[in-house]
Amino acid sequence: MFFEEWDRFIDQYAIKSGPLIIMEDLNFHIDNAANVDARRLTNSVNATGMVLHVRGPTHRKGHTLDVLMTRSKDEHLVRNVTVTDMSLSDHFVVSFNIDIVQHRTLLMKIKYCKLRNNNVVSFRQDIPLFRSDDLDLLNVEELVDQYDHMQVSLVDSQAPMQKRHVQLRQDAAWYTDDLRTAKREKRQRERSWRKSKLKVHRQLYADQCKRVNALLTQTKSAYYSSIIRDTGKNQQR
Repeated sequence: MFFEEWDRFIDQYAIKSGPLIIMEDLNFHIDNAANVDARRLTNSVNATGMVLHVRGPTHRKGHTLDVLMTRSKDEHLVRNVTVTDMSLSDHFVVSFNIDIVQHRTLLMKIKYCKLRNNNVVSFRQDIPLFRSDDLDLLNVEELVDQYDHMQVSLVDSQAPMQKRHVQLRQDAAWYTDDLRTAKREKRQRERSWRKSKLKVHRQLYADQCKRVNALLTQTKSAYYSSIIRDTGKNQQR
């Protein structure tokens, strides 16, 4: 059964573009040249242009059961392969470094004003400072422009425009609109509770937290269950 699945797997992925790293815990000793399964796997690896990187025993009984392989052209991806007995199990720990290119983080510049931190008394006191004495001499359009300018200047004096960069993150495949709405409601209830300090608002916030957690579990379970159901017996997917 293992080699039937292995042959299908390696035939499918060995010819695909892009880096390929395979890690596997075998049920036979790959270091034993007399072992039929070991010879069959080694021949398959060589025939598909793969390279084995683990050297030496990876099990307390002195055999190699854990393998790490790449394509021969991708051999440079894996460096500093070490096998260490951490006394955690009968298998040793296989560690290595991978040369990968880190994807560039997408940033978006946003502008905002901290109006919540504004002093209402100070805001009211500054309003007369931005009034014009010649409003009676202006027409409607000029009055509108003057009003807009006064409002912007007043807000800038109390809550200056600030800029910062935020990181754009792609939503997970299982993230739904219902979950997004529920989390937004949770944040609103949290703000209400922190502002009022009332027990009733705290309880509303706690109830919404439970609903969000339950919906999160349900959504993720439904998503991965659908993948398993669609996959069926095709273990290559």
